[in-house]
Amino acid sequence: MKRIIYAVPFLFLGYLLLLSYSSGAPTGYTGSPGDNGNSCRACHSGGAAVTPTVTLTGIPAQGYTPGQTYTLTLDVSGVNNPRTGFEGCVENTSHQKTGTLSNTDSNTQALSGGNYITHTSQGNSLHQWSFHWQAPSSDQGDLTFYCAVNITNGNNSTSGDYVLTTNFAIPSAGTVVHKFSENELRIYPNPARDYLHFDTRMNIRRVYAVSLDGKRIALPLRHRKADLRQLRAGQYILHIQTDEGTGTKNLIKL
Repeated sequence: MKRIIYAVPFLFLGYLLLLSYSSGAPTGYTGSPGDNGNSCRACHSGGAAVTPTVTLTGIPAQGYTPGQTYTLTLDVSGVNNPRTGFEGCVENTSHQKTGTLSNTDSNTQALSGGNYITHTSQGNSLHQWSFHWQAPSSDQGDLTFYCAVNITNGNNSTSGDYVLTTNFAIPSAGTVVHKFSENELRIYPNPARDYLHFDTRMNIRRVYAVSLDGKRIALPLRHRKADLRQLRAGQYILHIQTDEGTGTKNLIKL
């Protein structure tokens, strides 16, 4: 009898946590360095690995202007599951939260004074969310939007779910972005189908493909080789971040 009495509060607490997470993630689970890499994997696991395409639109190509508000859209395509959740934040190079996130509708909600944005119970059946981000009042250089996406199986538990983390650069309008010359950085093959190689003496930190309609997609990078398989065929501008600055290259994806 004592076991039943002691177990009930914990079962009820677990039920409340499930309800809570379905209506939004707790703060600090974006997978960002400022969150110590913590993500929804702390609770959710066991799902089959999937490879969706995660894009972020609304970031101005010329970089953010201090104090300006932008409407960003996070989109998860290539999956067919009943419920999807996310949590995102923006950090500077010191891994401090910066700017202010806020909701545009009832599908998202801001947490911790605008440091985080996450889904609501109404928005967890979607695969696309729009929200506002107000840039910091002063130029803080290049920033990064970090997010964790929880692709669930809808069984009302934390099992059978797959969590992925990704990030997107938010360049400063004060950051000079130039087109790399062939002597500085060469990409091949171009046009490319599955993988793209980089020939350069510079250390490449991150690579983003920006489509003609403004979608920004982070490309997996390993040993100076980028995985293009998640990209649709078309024309892209690559934003390549190196230790010596950020530059661009034009790419045709077959």
